[in-house]
Amino acid sequence: MRGSAVARDAAGLEGLLERFGSPFLVQRAIRGSVYSAAGVVTESGLLSFAAARYLRTFPPEGGNVAFGETIEAPPGLRDGVEQLLGELGWRGIFELELIRNESGRFHAIDLNPRLYGSLALATAAGTPLAVIWCEHLLGREQQPSTARPGVRYRWEEADLRYAFAKARHGRLREAAAALAPRRRVTHAYFALGDPAPLLARAIVKLGRRERR
Repeated sequence: MRGSAVARDAAGLEGLLERFGSPFLVQRAIRGSVYSAAGVVTESGLLSFAAARYLRTFPPEGGNVAFGETIEAPPGLRDGVEQLLGELGWRGIFELELIRNESGRFHAIDLNPRLYGSLALATAAGTPLAVIWCEHLLGREQQPSTARPGVRYRWEEADLRYAFAKARHGRLREAAAALAPRRRVTHAYFALGDPAPLLARAIVKLGRRERR
């Protein structure tokens, strides 16, 4: 079962219902770029903040981050996120995903009030959110921190599937860009000094394929 899919008309939506089951959430489709705003909120406000832009997702038309990069937060984003979480009364780690449309307006699409899949990006950019939150709970004083821009994240499996999807539709330049090595990249599973997570992931995927 997929986490999300695009329904282009009423008939397409009806065709997806059996695949997704109940309950499900229907959201208006908005054209634009996907952003992530993550951090740690305490009683005093934002203790840590990391903004990123999703450069590729899988599925390509709208899905989870396959390749992203930390950025300087666009004007108003940090204040808006802090206000929203304050009104919700949230404390702890969070990730808010948004779409920025052509006029520059942000539309919230998903709030993860927990540890999230691309957490390694914030950590690699100097804001280890899990550590920061634990240190706060232990009463250890910390200075507010912001993720440095220009750090990249790749979910290997999703980026590979993105490349295959683009190649099938003749978008070879986009497929090649997804396969090209990049500097300053942290990975979902791969680490040169610790190959075990990537190996374990490969075993899990092969096992699922065999069961099918």
